[in-house]
Amino acid sequence: MASATLEVYRARAGHAARTCAWVARSPSYGRDVFKMLPTLGKNPLDLRQAWLPFGLMTELDAFVDSTTRVFEFGGGGSTAWFADRVGEVVTVEHEAAWFAMLRERMGPLPNVSVSYCSSADSYSQYVASIDDYPEDSFDVIVVDGRERVRCFSHAIPKLRPGGWLLIDDVERQRYSPVFGMVDWPRRVIRGFAPCKPTLAHTAVFARPAA
Repeated sequence: MASATLEVYRARAGHAARTCAWVARSPSYGRDVFKMLPTLGKNPLDLRQAWLPFGLMTELDAFVDSTTRVFEFGGGGSTAWFADRVGEVVTVEHEAAWFAMLRERMGPLPNVSVSYCSSADSYSQYVASIDDYPEDSFDVIVVDGRERVRCFSHAIPKLRPGGWLLIDDVERQRYSPVFGMVDWPRRVIRGFAPCKPTLAHTAVFARPAA
C-alpha cells in the first residue's frame, strides 16, 4: 500500500513539474491553468464541459448554434456541452456503464440521442454507426473514443462543407494516419482542458465550404 501511495505522489509531482514547464515555455497556457485547476478530480459530465482544450471550446462556442448537427464517437461532458448549444447531438458509446450514465443524464433531452455499440465485433458496429446517415449530414464530428483512425475514415463523407472534423489526442503516434486521409486545412490546438493536469492535443480538420 505504501509503495502504491508513493507512486501516486510521484505521478502527481511529475504532472505538476510538466505543467510548470509548459507554462514557462508558453505563457499563454497560464490563463487556462486557472480554468483547469478548479475542475481537477471532477467529472466533466457533471461540469457539462468537454474534455477538449479550453481554447478550442471558445472557438466552438462561436462556431455552433441552434441549427448545428453534431456526431460524437465517444460521449461525456462534450455531449452535455453540445446539448446546451446545438440543435442535435448524436452520440455512440462503447462502454456499457458510461453509456448507462449518459442515457440517464441525457435521455430526457429532446436534442440528444445516445446509442451503445459493444466491442464484441472488434468495434465494427461502433465504427460504422455513422454510416446510417446520408453524406454531408453533420456540421461537427468529434472522434474521441475507440478505433479513432477507422472512425475518422467513416466520418469524412458525413461532414458538411464548411464543417469541422475533430480528433482528440493526436500526439499519440497511432493516430497519425488521419493526417494523410484528407487534404483539408487542418491545425492542432494544444492547451489545458477540464479535469486533466496535462496538455490536450486536438486536431481540427475544416472541410472547405466550396
